[in-house]
Amino acid sequence: MKQSTIISIAIIAGLFFIFGLVSWVNAILIPYFKIACELSNFQSYLVAFAFYISYFVLSVPASFLLKKLGFKKGMMVGFWIMAAGAFLFVPAALGRTYAIFLAGLFTLGAGLAILQTAANPYITVLGPKERAAQRISIMGICNKFAGILAPLLFAAAILRPTDADLFKQIPLMEMAERSKVLDELIRRVIGPYSIVGIALILLGILVRYSPLPEINTDEESEDLAVVNSSKTSVLQFPHLVLGAIAIFLHVGTQVIAIDTIIPYAGSMQIDLLEAKSFPGYTLTATIIGYVLGIIAIPKLITQVTALRTCTLLGLLFSGLIISAKGPVSLLGHQSDVSIWFLVLLGLANSLVWAGIWPLALDGLGRFTKVGASVMIMGLCGNAIMPLLYGWAADAWGLRMAYLVLIPCYLYLIFYAFYGHQIRNWKKTVVSIAVFSLTLPAMAQDMKSKPAYRLLTIDPGHFHAALVMKTSYPEIDTTCYVYAPDNQETTQYLQLIQSFNKRSINPTNWNPQLYAEREYLKQAWMQPPGSILVLAGKNRHKADHISSAVEQGYDVLADKPMAINPFGFQQLEKSLEQARKEGRIVLDIMTERFEIINILQRILLNQRELFGELEKGTPENPAVVKESLHHYYKMVAGQPLRRPEWQYDPSQAGSGLVDVTTHLIDLVQWTCFPEVELKYKEDIMIHSAREWNTALSFPQFAASTEAKKWPDYLAQYILDDTLHIPSNGEILYSVRGVVVKVKVEWNYKAADGGGDTHYSVVRGSGANLVIRQGSNDRNGASLYIQSPKGKDLPEDKLKRALELIQQTYPDIGLVKEGLEWKLLIPDQYRTGHEAHFAKVTSQFLQYKQHGNMPAWEWFFMLAKYYITTQSLLMAKSK
Repeated sequence: MKQSTIISIAIIAGLFFIFGLVSWVNAILIPYFKIACELSNFQSYLVAFAFYISYFVLSVPASFLLKKLGFKKGMMVGFWIMAAGAFLFVPAALGRTYAIFLAGLFTLGAGLAILQTAANPYITVLGPKERAAQRISIMGICNKFAGILAPLLFAAAILRPTDADLFKQIPLMEMAERSKVLDELIRRVIGPYSIVGIALILLGILVRYSPLPEINTDEESEDLAVVNSSKTSVLQFPHLVLGAIAIFLHVGTQVIAIDTIIPYAGSMQIDLLEAKSFPGYTLTATIIGYVLGIIAIPKLITQVTALRTCTLLGLLFSGLIISAKGPVSLLGHQSDVSIWFLVLLGLANSLVWAGIWPLALDGLGRFTKVGASVMIMGLCGNAIMPLLYGWAADAWGLRMAYLVLIPCYLYLIFYAFYGHQIRNWKKTVVSIAVFSLTLPAMAQDMKSKPAYRLLTIDPGHFHAALVMKTSYPEIDTTCYVYAPDNQETTQYLQLIQSFNKRSINPTNWNPQLYAEREYLKQAWMQPPGSILVLAGKNRHKADHISSAVEQGYDVLADKPMAINPFGFQQLEKSLEQARKEGRIVLDIMTERFEIINILQRILLNQRELFGELEKGTPENPAVVKESLHHYYKMVAGQPLRRPEWQYDPSQAGSGLVDVTTHLIDLVQWTCFPEVELKYKEDIMIHSAREWNTALSFPQFAASTEAKKWPDYLAQYILDDTLHIPSNGEILYSVRGVVVKVKVEWNYKAADGGGDTHYSVVRGSGANLVIRQGSNDRNGASLYIQSPKGKDLPEDKLKRALELIQQTYPDIGLVKEGLEWKLLIPDQYRTGHEAHFAKVTSQFLQYKQHGNMPAWEWFFMLAKYYITTQSLLMAKSK
């Protein structure tokens, strides 16, 4: 190879390094802008869209610019346009204006489109055609090595060691403080992008006066001129057009593999500071592929064989991303194994670009420059495919969204084996049309088909049926019930049928009962990703959750998930495994959706009125939650038949571990919203006690329809009276805030009465009290009290009410003595049963997104630690 050619290749290699630095930094810009500009997932992926859509807009104009100015002057202009885009980051950061950032990214991409239009033909024609893939591999190494450095350099320049904690605190900040912090975050980009802008101006000058030769891509050999004599447009070269489509899909798969890997790692609870390394792993795998290509092409294999091999590997790894599961520890990361197949897509993608370009530009002659522009237009796949992935992620979840890769690799296989040889449209137009029409039909079929399968084990509590009181488009109407053929199962099925037969909003459930002797073994034969609903006997609930997680199921479970310390240990292991594998395990906390609890939470976070949460003392706790329940009551207009086992503490759990779960969850959800509570550090249990409720046999029979006492209750029966340890009280602290929760059970409420809830949350500015007064006919009311016995400032009350009315416009406020009462219309009191649909919808949202917020995991661990340790403390007395 001539020395001049080597120098030219070295210069082009330097250009590809610059391309990589500018392009692959998007992998970390996406999550960074999402935080700093407060974006949705879809909005954050507009980073890639704005950057790469410029290729589609500018590629053809770029070819005419290069034809008019020449390659070297045109490339200088390209660098200067990129510099303008970098400088746009300065006003964008000063105003924290996302639209200007997108304009800057579009401008950067526009300049890069000009450079790419020039650089790719350069590297294709600078040397023998059969070694083009080898030369492009060298360029790829430079590009991807820059891609490894880009996120790391950006992180070093922008991120701080304390940012992981800061990012968690931002949503909890007041608006003024949050705005100040976000302004500081976004302005960190000013320095780095100012330096980049200056460097790009200098690079443009250097390229203009470099020894890089001008090339004439309009020249063609005599033989080629004869072949192309009848051609008037690049569209008359099928292998080029099909190659541009192949490039569109290839770069789309490449950017998905790199730009989505940080959010996918986040779904495995890997924070941004750790996840920033994963794009580098994918790019390293790509570099390994390039090195193998340099060694093997053309000595050992042809570039066509390399292309075919890589497309087949891409299809294989895509399937494994979707189907493979299991925890793995690799390179210091604890993750699901599927993310490493996403990394391996870098290897599969490595030689695809290098294989497609020379095949697509083969034989174009004087059409080479415009043909290169058409190929560059295909780079808009970088813009479109991430948005398609984002849409699929919202619909199917982060993991299943990688299904969009499958049709891409199928097409790339088609091009590698057949498409690049096509020189006549007539022979292939039919087959290509059929192939193109198949993809939308497949996508529509996947969209319309319910994504999830529902199963229930031994549904001995009516809460299991209440989950199904509503239909969900994401869940298949055929559901699976694994339970003994007994009265409890029959009543469960009858309740579901009543939902199907009602006149208003009927459901369409088709339950399939498996009541054989080995029904429990059959339950674990459903496919991974199925949803297990648990609401019934609590003794084995922790066992079922463990088995479900091992099988790859998601779990929606009624409280309590654990009723003793051993069950808590099991649950802790199951939650840890589920979190690593991207599974969702959630308990049904319906009280979060009760309007009165929502309003208490809103007011607590109005610091101007509420002030700071008091710490309290064991004698005068800062937070009190008490509830009164009744064994005999009406549900759905009918007397509630309780299963006999519910009166057995070994099956249902004692009062300290059952309803207290709801109260402790409300304390956490209200007073510590979205805080990752660590039970070993943040929780201290001061005292716990439990006591009995006495029931006569007639009372027991009225609520269970039993004919006699069951044998397993013998130890709790004295003088034909059942004594159940169903009442409990716990005094504990959360981060120094003293809390008391108390649960009591009576047999039956007085006429017109029902279950009641009492709550006090004390602040330095106001106390928030939930109680049911004599005038409260429709449940408890929320009162705002002065902690000092004085009138509350009405201006602050008015502002707090205005905030509430933004969401609940019909809520009012009235003064009663020295306290203020919120007036809550009946339309907002939707009732306990309606809340199950809201919990299930929240669960499905977590499942579709492929992850659950970290605070949810910590909340579950904290509350079940408190209940089970309190039980141990009470029993030890």
